[in-house]
Amino acid sequence: IHSFIRKYNALTRIPKKELFSLFDFVPVVIGKNYIINGAIFRFNYALHSIPSLSFEYQFQDQSFVYSSDHLNEPEKFTELLDKGVLTETRYRDLNDFPWHYDIIYHEAGIPPLHTRVDYLNTLPQETQQKITVYHIAKKDMPPDTKMRLATFGIENTLYPPVKPPRHEVAYRILDVLSNVDIFKDFPIAKSKE
Repeated sequence: IHSFIRKYNALTRIPKKELFSLFDFVPVVIGKNYIINGAIFRFNYALHSIPSLSFEYQFQDQSFVYSSDHLNEPEKFTELLDKGVLTETRYRDLNDFPWHYDIIYHEAGIPPLHTRVDYLNTLPQETQQKITVYHIAKKDMPPDTKMRLATFGIENTLYPPVKPPRHEVAYRILDVLSNVDIFKDFPIAKSKE
């Protein structure tokens, strides 16, 4: 969080102490599953010149992956493994990108920091149809692709159709209770009373 606070302090001139007060920072463990409001989230390292995290989630009947800034180039992964730069585990993680997910937001740009859009365009058409590309200009999108270019603005927010969770009402009640100061530290066993 310190890197984030330094950058936003430099951009906004909001005092660092005030910026820190805006967040409840919880570090994540790479590769660990987190259940957040019924969805299973997982965070992974991306391959980039500065630390960059991708994330994925599965919720009900939908799955989503966001690549973050990332060089997705299997030949480069092999080269870095052979040079001893990548561990075998990291190599497998990078090669195991979840192309089978329902919704894929993947960046593209200029290597060696970013994924070549022409590489993404070599993926099967069924995969391309699930990919929304960001980080490049419209002029750089291949004309023969099934991928979509990301469009920005709240009016372009994606709302995938999701089957409501079986216990949605209970989740909402627990969420409300957990945000009421006097109930924050109550043990779960007390919720019956």
